[in-house]
This record gives sequence, C-alpha cells and structure tokens, in this order.
Amino acid sequence: MEIAGTKRINSIDILRALAIILMVQCHFVMNLSTWKYIQTSLYDLSMILGSIPAPLFTFLVGASLWVSLNRRRASGLEEKQIAKQTMLRASLIFVGGLVFNLVIWGVTYIFDWDILTLIGTAIALVYLAGFLPGRASILLCVVILALSPWLRELSNYIASWTSAYGVFVEYIPRWNLQDILRGWVLNGYFPLMPWLVFPLSGYLSASHLLGAEAGFRKSRAKVVLAIGLVLIALGTAARMAWFTLDLHGPIAWYLSAWSFYPAGTSFVLLTLGICQTGFAGLWLVLDSDAETQSKICQKSWMVFFNRYSRYSLTTYVVHHAAHLWPMYVAGLLHGYIWYFWEDWVTPAEGLLLAAGFIAAFYGVMLLLDRSKGRYSLEGLLSTILRKRGMS
Repeated sequence: MEIAGTKRINSIDILRALAIILMVQCHFVMNLSTWKYIQTSLYDLSMILGSIPAPLFTFLVGASLWVSLNRRRASGLEEKQIAKQTMLRASLIFVGGLVFNLVIWGVTYIFDWDILTLIGTAIALVYLAGFLPGRASILLCVVILALSPWLRELSNYIASWTSAYGVFVEYIPRWNLQDILRGWVLNGYFPLMPWLVFPLSGYLSASHLLGAEAGFRKSRAKVVLAIGLVLIALGTAARMAWFTLDLHGPIAWYLSAWSFYPAGTSFVLLTLGICQTGFAGLWLVLDSDAETQSKICQKSWMVFFNRYSRYSLTTYVVHHAAHLWPMYVAGLLHGYIWYFWEDWVTPAEGLLLAAGFIAAFYGVMLLLDRSKGRYSLEGLLSTILRKRGMS
C-alpha cells in the first residue's frame, strides 16, 4: 500500500499476505480432513492459526481504506468522486461475494454471508463512519460489541445453525427476506455485528498512526500497540473468568469462551488486540524509518509477501475452487457431492496440499505480473472502475 505516492507500507503487505496464507492452510485442513484420534494436535494447531485470518483481513480492510482515501484526497480528487469510487468498489465486492457463494458453494448457500459480502458492506459503512469524530467511531465499536450478543439472542441465532458436540458447525438460512437480512446483520458466518468492529478499528488505527505528522508516528504506534496489548489481556481475562466461574446467562455473553461462530466478545477482544499489536509492532520495525522501509521493500522475501498481498482477493477465490471442486467431482463419482467432506485426507496431508497450492499459485502470480495484474480479480475491479471513469 502507498500513501500519497510514498513507499509501500511493508507492515500492511506482510499482514495481509499472512492472513491469506493462514486462511489457505486452515481451509485445506478443515474442509478436507477432520479431527481424528491421530494428528489431533496438528489439526488443532491449524484451526487455532486459522482463527486469526478473518479478523486480520477485515482489520486491514479498514486500514487500507484509510490509506487509499488519504492518497486520493492528497491528489486533489473531489470528495464526490471519491465517494462514487468507494461505493462502486464496495458494491462490486458485495455482489462478487454473492456470486462467489453461488459458483463455489451452490445456489443453496448464496446468502451464507461470507467474508466478501462483509468486506463489501464494511467498505461502504466505514467510509461513511470516517466522517465522524474519532471518539464517536470508538463509541460505535463499543456499542456494536455491547449489543451484538443481546441482539443475537433476540434473533434466535441458534435456530439458524446446526450443531455437533455443542459447537455450531453450519449456517442454514431460510429463504425469506426477514431471515436473509437477519443473517446479513447478525446470524450469518460473518455478520455485520460484531465483525464491523474489525474494519472500523483498522481505519481508526491507521488514521491515528499514519495520519500523524512524521515526527509523532512512533509515539502514536506505541499507543496503538499498548491498546492492542490491553485488548489481548481483556480477551484472555474474560475467557479465563468464564472457564473458572462456569458462567451462564447474559454475563456469559461477555465473559465467554473464544468462539468463532458466533464471534464471542472474548474472541473479538483477543483477536482485535492481535491485529493492533501486529500492525503497530511491524510498522515500528519495518516502516518507521524511511531508509529501513526502502531497503525492506527490495528484499526478495518481501517481494513474496507483496505479491500475496496484492493478489489476496484472487488467491481467496481460487484456493476455494482448487480444493473444493476436485472434492465435489470425487464425491459425485460416489453418488453424493459431499461424500468426502471433512474426511478425504489426514491433517498432515491437508497441510501439504496447502503448501503445494501456495507455492504453485505464487508461480501464477508471476504470470499475472507480466500483464500488470490485468487478468486478476483485482485487475478486473480496476478495469470496471476505469471504464466508468472512476479509477
């Protein structure tokens, strides 16, 4: 990422690349293998690492949006034009998310409210929230965290999910407008509440750190880092209180287990803290000094992270097709599309397949670079915006 034509922000590139790579390994293991009596530790480790990418990816949506908006405003572009660009991009990603669900998962799962529809909505809402004072945006994050568990109870979250061994495993919406909207806001895989907290916080963190004068950025980064550490402590303490005291009822909405579905308050606090400490900590190491930043940009290992960051959307879509479609075909040969679901390979084999995909797709990215990304999904978005005079 760049700010008003300056050098790339290494910390954002590394974090986005790590998010997509960790997501790939998690999906290959989770969807193709299962928790068994052997290799359970390997499977559990993959799932733990796999709980970080979605919070990190959505946090970076907000941070990157601030960078992009700042660059466009610094170039002298009118706010009306910036608004049109932002809303069109948000709409394309949102609609693309619905198309993704249709093509990858099937018509039954169009309204699962996966991460792409969240990102599309978040870009639009965070852009609008960016006009609020910083304290108002912080208050909005607090309100979302406070209301999300209560509203989930009112919306009967449990009724929309199947469960096994006390864990929610699959969201199955009913096809009526009320339930579709309820899934988008509260009950889907990645609903706005509480997941909107991550892009909002990313925007605020980038604004606080990168929006400061150069001489104040290190001290601002330390503030973001400290807040992140406090959030990690709060998330950990809330989980320990729930476990130690065996809490139930409304208090367990906030002092809860680290649950991904739904995104419990303890989990949100913990992972939000990880995002903020990762962002501020890496910025201090890689980006706070102009000379160091320039040298890091030229490192071969940084080029690797840079490419995976630049083509993260394409990687997200392609890796689903790469590991799901062969399983569908094999399942159909046995008479049932989900025949091999979560039981095709061992966790170790799933990790090896993920590593193979990461290596192979890096070669694809080298080919994409030859066309300057024209044939990537990122390039497609840019082309659409350019043709509408909004690039």
